[in-house]
Amino acid sequence: MTLPLPELGHVDVWSLHIPDFLNQYTQWRLLLTADEQARAARFIQPLHQQRFIIARAGLRQLLARYLNISPIEIALSSEQQGKPILKNPAYSLHFNISHSADAVLYAIAQHTPLGVDIEKQRADISIDIAARFFSPAENMTLDATPSHEKTQMFYRIWTGKEAVIKMTGEGLFSDLTKFSVNATEITQTILLPNGCHAYLQFLLPAPGYAAALASGAPIKKISLRHF
Repeated sequence: MTLPLPELGHVDVWSLHIPDFLNQYTQWRLLLTADEQARAARFIQPLHQQRFIIARAGLRQLLARYLNISPIEIALSSEQQGKPILKNPAYSLHFNISHSADAVLYAIAQHTPLGVDIEKQRADISIDIAARFFSPAENMTLDATPSHEKTQMFYRIWTGKEAVIKMTGEGLFSDLTKFSVNATEITQTILLPNGCHAYLQFLLPAPGYAAALASGAPIKKISLRHF
């Protein structure tokens, strides 16, 4: 079934629960290119291979429905830092993908770069990571957070920053300490070091996860959908 392209300023966010599609794993694997299957084979653990294949096949199927072509016709390439994009420049569709444990998020919009991040919250995460990657303002927020809420706050800040750098295409090559997200605001505009802006919104994924969406243009509406 063909999907209508999102209106300008609108973002479709799709969630996928990997265990729901394990029975289709064999068929979905056939949707991937030889290069994608080679990437999957580099994962040592079979579970990680399955997660990559299902997440990537889900992406191909979604893009195919928006573009009204076959999933195997989707031609993808990568920007300099590895961000996947549609190879055909005639398409106005932008997308981003993130997966963690059993959860996958896809963000799709027109005419603006996107970044989405989802993370399964782990109680054993080392908060010391914040000292390396968070800005002074973010570390002050984390330090002021009650101990029983620190893990949740850490992941809220982390997914916000990840979504922003995925939107810009810089990935972890970016200096994460040079900009700040406000974990207490659901929606916000962030001034980036290059003078551009990122429009960030925190999402409410499945319990035990944190997630955020960033766009290069103001977000008028987010449509949350389940694969």
